[in-house]
Amino acid sequence: MFSFPNYYYFLNSKNHDYAWDFIHQKVKDPFGENKQRLGTNEHNKQYRLTPILIAGILDTTHKVRVVGLLTLIEHLFGIAFFYLVLKLAYEITADKLISSYFCIGFSFIFLGKDFFWDVSTWLIPFAYFFTLLAVVTRNTPVLFLSLLLGFWSDERTLLFSPILLLWWKLYIPEKFKAFSLVYIVNIFLYFGVRYYLFTHFIKGTDSYKLHPRSTGADYFWCLYEQFHNIPLGMLLPFEGYWLFLIFFVVYAYQSRRTVDFKWFLLAFITFLGALVVSFSILDTTKSLALIFPLLFITLKMLHKTESPVFVKNVVITAVCISFFFPTYYFKGDYTWMSPVYYTPVKESIGWLLNTFVHI
Repeated sequence: MFSFPNYYYFLNSKNHDYAWDFIHQKVKDPFGENKQRLGTNEHNKQYRLTPILIAGILDTTHKVRVVGLLTLIEHLFGIAFFYLVLKLAYEITADKLISSYFCIGFSFIFLGKDFFWDVSTWLIPFAYFFTLLAVVTRNTPVLFLSLLLGFWSDERTLLFSPILLLWWKLYIPEKFKAFSLVYIVNIFLYFGVRYYLFTHFIKGTDSYKLHPRSTGADYFWCLYEQFHNIPLGMLLPFEGYWLFLIFFVVYAYQSRRTVDFKWFLLAFITFLGALVVSFSILDTTKSLALIFPLLFITLKMLHKTESPVFVKNVVITAVCISFFFPTYYFKGDYTWMSPVYYTPVKESIGWLLNTFVHI
């Protein structure tokens, strides 16, 4: 209703969207040599293999079918994502009303909408889903699989993943050592396999070095050029749910004399690093949304330290702000995730203006 997907792209049989072309080619040759220009979105996707390999299940050379399958999978992941949010919020609070409000609010922010807004040109919803699965699961093999698929969905999942250590330490301390070991194994596995692919298959320029500005690579130079967009750009991924992130900073400060301080400090440093990384590339809103496990950490801390009434008021306030704040995302510029009535209203205004102009 409030952010309607652009399904009309699928109606164009001669679709020449370059992102679709890249994904289609990548599905046909997932380990092919990197020939994309440094700094482009396609260049950055070379190692995001999870959705590509999943799409390979559909043995077809038809581009629209490949993209359609990925879009359908994202939608299904979106439904599962909301179910898991509701389930986890209820496990934390044991309150059906609070957990329902907390879950509903996700439908008003970028994180929840992107599962249904994206028509398989971004594919980062795969990373969102597997990150949440790593938060929810209590099963070691499932955790291994969710981290594996999440890291290969988007490398930013790995960069921001130290936040998970704090979650495991606070919420499931009895499995902290086992889960930490699984986490470390996945990190070594990821870098080992990536180095092998970089050396023998997906060859190309290293993306994460500081390149001259003339190359067009957006890393670090983008942080410099987009510095003035940081205040509003920070607000967009979570809108009203920034209340939880503010509380997280408070709890991190209050933990300085506790045994868990080092884990709070690690999560806080990761949070600051996520801000830098997110504004060092143009995909700011999508990147920063990956720190969403902090929302569950804060919800648990609120439930532990505050009254149910206070927690409910915080959740309702966050949801209301998010509802009334129109959802934009920042990707070099600000784009409105327009509602279903946007096009009819706009075209009606255009028709009226044209009518009066010709009178």
